[in-house]
Amino acid sequence: MKIDSHIGHCISEWRRKAGLSQEALAQTIGLQQTAVSKIEAGKQSLTVEQLLLVLDACGVSDPEALSQLRNGASSSSKPLWERIDE
Repeated sequence: MKIDSHIGHCISEWRRKAGLSQEALAQTIGLQQTAVSKIEAGKQSLTVEQLLLVLDACGVSDPEALSQLRNGASSSSKPLWERIDE
């Protein structure tokens, strides 16, 4: 799984658990709803600053997010440094 796809999946899960629509999350982090949709689909990257805003908006702690992101990253057979440009 591509890293953008995994991050997008996590964001979608966090947003839904927080009871937020894509539009509400987009307004909170300063993006358009279409950008959030693309991020969740793994078709658009986001900055670290935007990711931190998402975590805050969804009420996800940094350690919880890191754990979920790490789990997805380690599910691939290739090391992270080989998957960065996928």
